[in-house]
Amino acid sequence: MSFDRRGMIAKLHVAKAQIGMAEDAYRALLQRVAGVDSSRVASDSQLLALVAEMRRLGFKEPRPVSEKLHVRKIWALWRGMAPLLDDGSDAALRSFCRRQTGLTDPEWLDGKQAAKVIEGLKAWGVRLAAEKQV
Repeated sequence: MSFDRRGMIAKLHVAKAQIGMAEDAYRALLQRVAGVDSSRVASDSQLLALVAEMRRLGFKEPRPVSEKLHVRKIWALWRGMAPLLDDGSDAALRSFCRRQTGLTDPEWLDGKQAAKVIEGLKAWGVRLAAEKQV
């Protein structure tokens, strides 16, 4: 497997924008973490360290969008419920899927398994909403 330098450099720039980091702060970060003036001259390990630092500062990488409609539906339901949950993490959804179907990743579910998870999430969401109104 080859290292995607261009992708890592692009990720740094996305992180910079997402965090709202000023150019001078970004240059200072490059210098502090990797000892370089530009991400183009950073080594592979330095790029990894830079992205890790951006994550520490609050960068959230976007989740790849599934081509499967039922997977997108599961994630959309979960994101809608997350504020009502004690643990709205991705790991908690995977745990829920495993309890419902035996498979941990929504991407691996077939239509019938996904329908079971979707209906379970809908019912759970209704219960959560009712609890919050009481």
